[in-house]
This record gives sequence, structure tokens and C-alpha cells, in this order.
Amino acid sequence: KLADRGVILLIAGDGRKRRQWEDEARRLHPQLRAIFTGRIPYRQAGDYISLADVCAMPLTSKRNARIGVSPIKLYAYLACGKPIVATQIRGFEFLQTEGLGTTIPCGDIDAYAGALRDWLNKTPAQAGHISRRARAYAEKHCGWDRIAQSVFAVCRTLRKSE
Repeated sequence: KLADRGVILLIAGDGRKRRQWEDEARRLHPQLRAIFTGRIPYRQAGDYISLADVCAMPLTSKRNARIGVSPIKLYAYLACGKPIVATQIRGFEFLQTEGLGTTIPCGDIDAYAGALRDWLNKTPAQAGHISRRARAYAEKHCGWDRIAQSVFAVCRTLRKSE
């Protein structure tokens, strides 16, 4: 059991379903230590992410179809050197190919739990190696300089096609 191993579930942020999730966590897993922080200032997000051994992005198909996906949270997790368990979303494939995380089909709760368990069972040496790779990936591919270069490249292409 995760609770017996000292695992703490940290949910940073807020939303309209927060109270429901708190109640459900207590009902389904009374021994699990779960902390719901509520809203936190964005500038403190890295402090909370740094506490984690693994980060989760359990997005749903319905939500993605309605509002799309912004990978900023994913990039913040990588910049903090954290492995990620995410739902299989177009564009997230690199997590597995680069060895930075695991992607799970939307709605497969058992597979999601298993992937989280697998990442939590990594040795300190394995976790350190993954952390360094995640940070390096973020620096190379996800920094604002890199994003600005991509935007400028698109603008140059559009301008040439006029």
C-alpha cells in the first residue's frame, strides 16, 4: 500500500471540483495522506513541483476536445526535473520516447495507477538520472528562447509565402 510507504498525494491548485475530490480521497483511501493546497501563486508552483517524486497530468478526452491542451504545466514539471505520468495526448509522445515519463490511454485508471507506482519504485540512482534528463530536455526544447525561435521561424515562413 502506498500509504504504508509514506506516499503523500499533493494536489496544488483549485477548481470547482476540489471539495468533491477531497471527499472522494478520504472516502476511497482513508489511510492515504492527501494534501489539497488550494490556489497557489504561479511563482510558487516550482516550489510545490520540487516536492514531488513524480508528477501527474490525468487529462480527459472530453476536456481536451472542449478546450484543448496547454503544455505549460508539463514543461514546468520537466524544468523541475520530474518524470511525468500523462494521458495519451497528441504531442506528449516524447515523454515515453525520451524516457521522461509514461503516457496512458484516457480513462484507463488501473494503467495510470500502475504507471505512478512504477515511477515511485525507481531507485534513487534511477530517479536522479531521469531528473537530469528531464531538466536537460526542458532546457533544450521548452525554454522561452526556444519557443520564441519557433514563433519567429513560422513568421518568416509566412512572410516568404506572401
